[in-house]
Amino acid sequence: MTAIPTRLAAGRLHYAWVIVTVASMICMITSPVRFAISMLVPYFQSPEGFGWSYFAISIAFALQWLATACISPLVGWLGDRYGVRRTMLLGASLFIISMVLTGSMTRLWHFYLSFGILLAIPGFFTAGNSNIANKPAAAPDNPTDPPSS
Repeated sequence: MTAIPTRLAAGRLHYAWVIVTVASMICMITSPVRFAISMLVPYFQSPEGFGWSYFAISIAFALQWLATACISPLVGWLGDRYGVRRTMLLGASLFIISMVLTGSMTRLWHFYLSFGILLAIPGFFTAGNSNIANKPAAAPDNPTDPPSS
């Protein structure tokens, strides 16, 4: 039977669980916001809206996934280099800026830039870091402690 670490037994929560909770909350907020724009496709297509074709709108979604794939190695490196807290703060800030720019778009290339590319970058900064945030949870509280038997 393994011994319970002293900090957990004393009722204090390990900081890694705080990071995991924050990362989960960010994922629960950013993912629905990113995918809710699909409800606006009929408006984007209508003459009262922008009058864009379905193909033109879908390019922005494809750009978002492509940009996410391209940025993911950089985000992993930034998370290792500068820490999860700073990386997630940068991602949350970029997400807010991207959403403001998406809300103020007037042309198709604005949509491609703000939603297709700029929104993809913070989406991975926040969602991708939830995997990085799990690393400290598996680490022992004190690496100098002998393993429990």
